[in-house]
Amino acid sequence: MKNTIFGFFHSTAQRVPDRDFQRIKRGASFYGVTYSEVYQTVREIGTGLMSFGVGKGDRVGFICDNRPEWILINLALQGIGAPDVPRDSDVPLPELEAIVDDSKPRFVIVENDKGLRKVLTIMNTFPSVAAAIVIEAGSQRRENVYSLDDVVAEGRAQLRQGNNAFLEAAERVSPDDVCAVVYTSGTQGIPKGVILTHANFAHHFEVIPPLWGLNENDRVLCFLPPWHLLERTVEYFVLVIGGSMSYTTTKDILKDLALEKPTFIASVPRVWVAVYERALKEIRSQRPPLNDMLASILERAIRYRKAVNTRNDRYPDASYSAGDRMRAFRDSAANFVSYKLADRLIFSGLRKALGGRLRGAVFGGGHLPEHVEDFLDAAGLNVLEAYGMTEAAPVLTARAFDGTLYTAGKPVPGTEIQILDQYLNPVQPGTQGVIYARGPQIMKGYTNQELTSQVLSPSSDGHPHKWYNTGDLGLITPSGDLQILGRVRDDFKLLNGEWVTPQPIEDMIRTSGYINDVMLVGADRKFVGALIFPEWDNLKQYAKEQIIDYSADDPAAANMLLSQHKEIRALIEREIRERVDEDKGVRPWEEVVRFAIIPQEPRIGAELTATLKIRRHFVHEEYQELIEDLFG
Repeated sequence: MKNTIFGFFHSTAQRVPDRDFQRIKRGASFYGVTYSEVYQTVREIGTGLMSFGVGKGDRVGFICDNRPEWILINLALQGIGAPDVPRDSDVPLPELEAIVDDSKPRFVIVENDKGLRKVLTIMNTFPSVAAAIVIEAGSQRRENVYSLDDVVAEGRAQLRQGNNAFLEAAERVSPDDVCAVVYTSGTQGIPKGVILTHANFAHHFEVIPPLWGLNENDRVLCFLPPWHLLERTVEYFVLVIGGSMSYTTTKDILKDLALEKPTFIASVPRVWVAVYERALKEIRSQRPPLNDMLASILERAIRYRKAVNTRNDRYPDASYSAGDRMRAFRDSAANFVSYKLADRLIFSGLRKALGGRLRGAVFGGGHLPEHVEDFLDAAGLNVLEAYGMTEAAPVLTARAFDGTLYTAGKPVPGTEIQILDQYLNPVQPGTQGVIYARGPQIMKGYTNQELTSQVLSPSSDGHPHKWYNTGDLGLITPSGDLQILGRVRDDFKLLNGEWVTPQPIEDMIRTSGYINDVMLVGADRKFVGALIFPEWDNLKQYAKEQIIDYSADDPAAANMLLSQHKEIRALIEREIRERVDEDKGVRPWEEVVRFAIIPQEPRIGAELTATLKIRRHFVHEEYQELIEDLFG
C-alpha cells in the first residue's frame, strides 16, 4: 500500500495514533477523534463495504457535502481500490443522470433522503447501480438501500471474526491504480469525467506541505465541498502530516474560525473579498471623525506595506530603478507609524476574529483583486493563490509565503509550465499565450477518449509525462511567476472581428462594493454587454441613504423595483465606467456599452458552481431573453 492514499493514512495512524485527526462540532464546542479511532472506523467501513459487494475497480458514486463521514468513507474506498465518483448533494438530477450514465457506478453513497430520492429515480433507469447507501440515520429503508450504520455494523462483526480482507485488499492497491473519477464543475456545460490515480495525488503530498510549512501541529478548518479538489487535497495533506481538521459550513465559518482557531484553511476568493468588505463596512460605520481617521490610517498602512514589498521585490515587475527603491524607502519611513496604528486599531481585531492563529490560507478557482490582496497583506494575513484544475489533481503552481504578490506563484517541484502562441511556439516572459503543463499530477485522461486526445499530447523530448493544454490564458512574469488572464473558451468575437477576453474585465467590475458578480456577453454582437448580479445589502443601504423608495408586497418585487430605478442604474453605470476604461488597460472595443441588472441572488447549482464560479452556459440559457433585450 506504499504511496497510495490509504497507505499514507495507515502510516500516519501508526505514527501518531493518539493525536486528533478530526474535530467535530457538537453544540457550541468541538471534540476530537484520534487517528487510531478513525483508523478503526475506516477498517469497519471498508470491511462492511466489501461484505456488501464493493470490490477493487468498482466505481462508487459519492453524493455528499463536507462532513466528517466523507473522509472516512473515502479512505475506505481508497483502501479497497474502488474509485469514488464524487459530487455535491445539490447536483441537479439531469446532471447526476449524465454522470451515472458516463461513469457507470455499481454503488452510490448519498448523504440523506434528498440525495436518496434522486438515486432511487436513477436506479430505475440505470440497472448498473446495484445498491444505495445513506449516511444519515433514519433515512427511508427499502430493498437495496442500506444505511452507513448497517455497513459499520457488518464490518465490525466481520472484524471480530478475524476477517482481514480490507487490509489485504489495501496491500494490492498500487499508485498507478485509479482512485477517483471527478466530474468538472461544469462552467461551460456537461461536466467531463477526469480519471485520477493515487500517484497523481501522492506527488503533491511530497512537494506542497514543505512549500507551505504544513506540519503535525496544524489545524485546518474545512468548509469547501470535498469533491472540489483543492479541499480534498488539503484534507489529504492533513492525514499525511499528522495534523487535525475541523468541520464547519459557509454559514458558520466566521463563528467557527474564532472558536476553533485554525492555522490553515483552503478557500475561494469570495471569502477574502467578504472579509475585506466587512472590515471596510466596520470602518465606515464609525461616527465622524473616527471613520475618516481610520480610513486614512488604513490607506497609509497599505502604502507602507506596498513600499516594503517594492524594496523586497515582491511584485511581478521586478525591474525597479534606484529611484523607485529610494521612493519606496521614503514611503515606508513616512507611513511606518500609521502602519503600527492600523495594526493596533484595525488589523489585530481582524486577526482575532479569524481565530488569531491563522498562519496561512490557500485559494483557487479565481483571482483576488489587487486592492484586496494589498489589504490582506497589510493585515498580516498570508493568503496564497494556487493555480490548477481537476485535471491536475489539482495544483500546477502555488505561491509561497514570501512569494510574488498578484500571481499564482511558481510551478510546484516536478512540474513544467510553458506558454505557447497560436502556432504552438513558446513565447517570451511577459507575453500572453495558452498555458501548457506536464508533471506527475496530470490526469490519466477523461472517460471520453476523444476529449482526452484533444488536450493531452506526448512529449517530443522523450519525457514520460504528456503535455496538458489547460485552455487557460496566462503569462510568465519577469519574476518567473505565473499570472492567469482568462479562459480561451470564454473568449468571444464581436461582429467587428475583435476578440474579447472577459475574465480580466469581469474581475475589474467585481471590485465594486455594489456588484456581487458579473458576466460579459457579446459573441457575434456589435458591442460588449454585461449581466450584473448586485450586492443587495450594499445596494439597499445606498437606497436608504438616497431615500429611494422601492417598497413592494414581497422581496422579489422589491428587488425588481430597486434594480430598475434610474438612480440605481446610474450608480451601477458609474461603478462600471470607473473600472473599465482605457486608463486601466482596457481596449476601446472591450468597454461595456450596455448592462442589465439581474433582480435576484445568483444560486449555487444554477448561476454558480459549488465553488462559486459563474456557470456561463446556464446564465446564457436562463437569461437569453434579457441578453436579446440588451442588444435589441
